[in-house]
Amino acid sequence: MVGSSIVMALQTVVARNIDPNEAAVVTVGAFRSGHAANVIPEDATLEMSVRSFSPAVRETLKKRICALIEAYGATVEIDFIRGYPVLVNSAAETEFARSVAKELVGPEHVIPSFPSFPSFPSFPSIAGSEDFAYYLRAPRQRRRPSDAAQRALRLT
Repeated sequence: MVGSSIVMALQTVVARNIDPNEAAVVTVGAFRSGHAANVIPEDATLEMSVRSFSPAVRETLKKRICALIEAYGATVEIDFIRGYPVLVNSAAETEFARSVAKELVGPEHVIPSFPSFPSFPSFPSIAGSEDFAYYLRAPRQRRRPSDAAQRALRLT
């Protein structure tokens, strides 16, 4: 019974705790409990997906979900598995990629920058996962492609 109540209560976490201008999703994608129709089970397993473009919002969601579950007085084990970080293309890396692309394929084949750079309000955010986010977090050196790579990439 508590598991079902928690699922219903989780539906209010985003609406009551997150700024409506922020993107956030809490989804209970799996609920497993019991094996018989006439017996109330002792335990339940809920598997959730918690997503947002902001690490701060994800942390708020984690805290509120934990507090909500504990408020029901049930014994709980929570295992948060962090997936890919949010990919935010920074201005410096984006401009570097654009300059290399202009050299490789010519400026007429490269999307122009926008006055509101780097937030690009004319392009919607996409909630996919991308391992390039790890690259942007790591210390790195910017290098231009080798001459051979440039010849291989050049449009004809």
